[in-house]
Amino acid sequence: MKRFLFVLLSVVAISAMAFTSVAAEKPFSGVTSTAGGYHTWDSDLINIEDVSETGEGVYVAVLDTGLVPNWRDYFPEARIATELGTGFEQPVSFKAKKDQCGVGVEVGQLRQTTWVGSTGSTHGTHVTSTIIGYFYRSNFDALNGFPLPPIMVRGIAPDVTIIPVKVLADYQVPALPKCTNPGPIPAQNAVFGTSEMIAAGINYVTDLAEAGYRPMVINMSLGGDALDPVEQEAIDRAIAAGVIVVARLATRAKPECTIRARILPSFRRVRQAGRASGSIRAMDLATACGG
Repeated sequence: MKRFLFVLLSVVAISAMAFTSVAAEKPFSGVTSTAGGYHTWDSDLINIEDVSETGEGVYVAVLDTGLVPNWRDYFPEARIATELGTGFEQPVSFKAKKDQCGVGVEVGQLRQTTWVGSTGSTHGTHVTSTIIGYFYRSNFDALNGFPLPPIMVRGIAPDVTIIPVKVLADYQVPALPKCTNPGPIPAQNAVFGTSEMIAAGINYVTDLAEAGYRPMVINMSLGGDALDPVEQEAIDRAIAAGVIVVARLATRAKPECTIRARILPSFRRVRQAGRASGSIRAMDLATACGG
């Protein structure tokens, strides 16, 4: 089963990660935390100014696309436990199907790989930036008449230690030139993970927790259909070991009810982070979905 990435659009964060580098000047050299940085709208929505805790001493494993190679341009080096980072990947072969609008899938042997991010998405870096904050400086701003100084944006939990675990990888999906509905489909790069990749990432983090890296949180900003048994077993093991598992509830328009029906029965013991809107601080799914 594919776990397709739910991309969280953030103009500032994506622009910073895709187009900028502060490697030449390093204005934030020596900074170990973004705790004193600027607050953004998302932290204001959850009243971060009223929270004194910064997450110090807590490990957060981000199961996602990994981190961009130049992650030091954006994050305090002290906040990323590169020595604990890893990745999991399976080769996936696509074969044309008779209906001309789909492909068959053959999945190979699971292998452990690097935590350095996929080339098709910087989503894992973006998620990390929400958690621990980031440094922002763009030469494109000056070129467009906005010579902003370097900015440090505060994270929601700026002093946690991030463990990057890559469970979403790049795959080349072949073209379907004879497809009639919706029409010919060009070849494309897709970023996803298999159930085995997701489960391997969860089990890896559980092993770390059992080895003494505590308190431990698993963050998964990804989703798909109902859980496969291998994923459910990994989640059950993590929770039994005292790991807090957090899954993103939804990132698309008004998906709460469908996600509730398809995912929540299997994620009943997983902490779920819903979208904040206006004055909303916590979402009651039963109320939101009318049941």
